[in-house]
Amino acid sequence: MKTPNRPWVAALALAPLLMIAACGSDSGGSKSEGTNLDELDEFVIGASVAKTGGQTFYGGPAMISVQEAIDAINADGGVDGKQIRLIWEDSQTDFAQSAAAAEKVIDQGAQALLVDCDFDYGLPAAQVAQERGVVAMNLCAGSPRAGDPKILPGGFSMGIATNVESAAIAEYAYNTLGYEKVYQLRDNSIEYSKSVCGYFAEAFEALGGEIVGEDGFNNSDSSLQSQVSSLRDAEGDYDAINLCTYNPGLTTAVRQIRSGGIDAPLLGSFTWDGDSWLGDAGTLSDVYFPAYASLYGDDPRPAVNDLVQTVKEKMGSVPFTSFTIPGYSAIEALVKGVEIAGTTNADEVVAAMETFDNEKFLVGPVTFNKDQHIRMVGDNDVAIIKVDQGKPSFVDLVSPAEVPAP
Repeated sequence: MKTPNRPWVAALALAPLLMIAACGSDSGGSKSEGTNLDELDEFVIGASVAKTGGQTFYGGPAMISVQEAIDAINADGGVDGKQIRLIWEDSQTDFAQSAAAAEKVIDQGAQALLVDCDFDYGLPAAQVAQERGVVAMNLCAGSPRAGDPKILPGGFSMGIATNVESAAIAEYAYNTLGYEKVYQLRDNSIEYSKSVCGYFAEAFEALGGEIVGEDGFNNSDSSLQSQVSSLRDAEGDYDAINLCTYNPGLTTAVRQIRSGGIDAPLLGSFTWDGDSWLGDAGTLSDVYFPAYASLYGDDPRPAVNDLVQTVKEKMGSVPFTSFTIPGYSAIEALVKGVEIAGTTNADEVVAAMETFDNEKFLVGPVTFNKDQHIRMVGDNDVAIIKVDQGKPSFVDLVSPAEVPAP
């Protein structure tokens, strides 16, 4: 199966991320009861994932990896001998279009759904899947809400939960780097960035660290003058700044912090990963962030390095991030769930996936259960990346000992 052409945006850093209230969809289609595998002609996976707008920074690499996984499984005989077919509609980094795209692919026969790599942006599509009786898999959302069965009984996320990634970078900062006092700068625009700061504070304080100050902003803010002024006033009171944000606001925030004369180490999150903003970072140093894997050929897991190289060759001008890794395993998980269940019936597939106990997928061990449909329990190794003189590299794998409760 050939990789489909994709109308990527030319410059993701300029793409607006406009927040509007996510709401449920009024489904116009019938609810699927599923089909037994021996009655299937093919297994159809739909995707309501951005091909345009800011979410392509995360979903773009993941979807190339999705296609790689589909091709590999099809070459190995498919799902119980049936080939997998992908139908992909552009969610346009837009809440209304997220739901509309989900409706389109389900109407075209999708028996499982992939949604955008963020709880807020993926939720409208996942709600449609819930209403239509189709299991939904978020490519890599980290908010624990993305894997809360009380919110979406038929929804999962292949992302590592934000309490796990936050605990990993907090543990590395405190135990390895020796930072004891941290100032937090929190992006309030989406659930993900808010939860990263919240969980970091809880994990860091549990280790013995102190949050000495906190300020907020929104991702679309063009100026952080007041926040930078507060950071400057507090210099000497903190060892590092925990900057909870994502692109394109990440680039704006880092530039203004550094141009404001603040050279303190910066701590980040999974959304810092990739070559887009770092390409403009010049000689940026003293930066540490967690990631699913290293993109730089130095990850300790050979299979990860192989996939990274394959996907990188197909990315073209699109910014590349390690969010590609959970994209591959989103397909692995859906396929295994359907094979265990013997059907595409959402309830039975969900029950099958809830039995995953450190299931060995490319992304690493994956555990789901009746309480957690996201990678929160079980073994979760997190790669730590360091940026020195504008060059990122792998420094450690951290499996946090203590993770804040969701």
